[in-house]
Amino acid sequence: DSKVGLGSTFIVGFPVELPQSGADEQKEQGDLGCCFYSSSEKGLDLSRQSPIKVLVVEDDHISKQVTNILLNSMGFESIIVSSGHEALCENLAQFDMVIMDIGLPDMDGRELVVRIREWEQEHEVQDEAIIVAVTAHVDYKAKGEAALGFNAVMQKPLTMEKLELLVKNV
Repeated sequence: DSKVGLGSTFIVGFPVELPQSGADEQKEQGDLGCCFYSSSEKGLDLSRQSPIKVLVVEDDHISKQVTNILLNSMGFESIIVSSGHEALCENLAQFDMVIMDIGLPDMDGRELVVRIREWEQEHEVQDEAIIVAVTAHVDYKAKGEAALGFNAVMQKPLTMEKLELLVKNV
């Protein structure tokens, strides 16, 4: 990314083999950039009549479009918001899954997942949403994400292959 008079930003990623710890806590899927934690109790019921409802919390315009296209091609219904505060204004009980960026403009995705889980408890939601963090950060396998309430963490870009893995593993 480059802006005249402001400078340039470069993001470089290197494949790194991280030591395995907490093997019971997570399942990793090869080099796809996906880390699945303990799956939800309900999973995704793909056989039901009504479509799976997904809340997408993403501030990047292109990522919003790509995610929407991928979800729609799977037959899912998506509602897209641009910030954590907008997400918290939604009726969260209606969603089967939340896919969120970690780097949101108004609050960190880690704060948002905690607030969603608190909302679910306060409103006695029977079936908690499956919450997936999508991040461009290299440390997507960072420990502690499961404890915050994430069911999975995926490295950007989100692809059909990653979404298919998600559906199989949650």
